[in-house]
Amino acid sequence: MFWQRNPEIGRLPAHRTDSGCYLISEMFGARSMLYIKDEDGLYTADPKKDKHAKFIPNITVDEMIAMDLQDSVVEPPVLEFMKNAESRRSIQIINGLVPGNITKALNGEPVGTIITAD
Repeated sequence: MFWQRNPEIGRLPAHRTDSGCYLISEMFGARSMLYIKDEDGLYTADPKKDKHAKFIPNITVDEMIAMDLQDSVVEPPVLEFMKNAESRRSIQIINGLVPGNITKALNGEPVGTIITAD
């Protein structure tokens, strides 16, 4: 799919950059999928707004959907895509502003949050 239908409500499409990157990684059968953002990973709430937000290092898609987070670090359609994926069954979210994080993630070291399909 290389086009996006107009949303039924509002101006922002449901499938934005997170979805597009994920679909490309799935289509090419990428070995890994890193989302490099300005957040350390997934939290129970937006850590910039809620000082009591708790960091989540590992979670499954079903667990994340059940949490019904109001503010997620990854677009909700990505979770649905992951449930039906053939090759890209996990994603990792890391903070690209922290020196060394990208290298650590590429070397398989625990950094950020890993979300798995099952």
